[in-house]
Amino acid sequence: MEVRLLADHTLPDAFAAVDFKRIVAGDCCAEATVQSREFCGHLAEVYFFRCDVARFAAELRAALAGSGSGDLGLESMSPGECVLRIRSLGPGGEGDLEASLGRLHLATGEWTWDRTTVAFPLSPGGWDDVLADLDAVLNMEDAPTDDGTA
Repeated sequence: MEVRLLADHTLPDAFAAVDFKRIVAGDCCAEATVQSREFCGHLAEVYFFRCDVARFAAELRAALAGSGSGDLGLESMSPGECVLRIRSLGPGGEGDLEASLGRLHLATGEWTWDRTTVAFPLSPGGWDDVLADLDAVLNMEDAPTDDGTA
């Protein structure tokens, strides 16, 4: 189930997408992509705590209803690996997104991040679909393990 956040009309190619593939031990395994102005980042596998996805969905609903702070975020289990931050989201759906994907690796004897970060104003439309997709993710069941159990 893909959750896709789109940029407004000024950046028609920009988006951040988290494609939730399965639930493993109650948590969410996903593939993530960010893109803007010919820059693209991709993680084939990233994990999120299910409770963080639920909190993000609740904060998003509150912001769009005008009762939340308008600032919310979702971060992967591994800090810094996948980060979505929405700022100043109003009831009309206008706000700004900063999305970052990164991998920590050992290079020349030191740990360093390879990171792609994009930022753009969000499209004011499509929030009902985003919320429905988040609800579908939260209703996914655990994937069976190799031994056939959930």
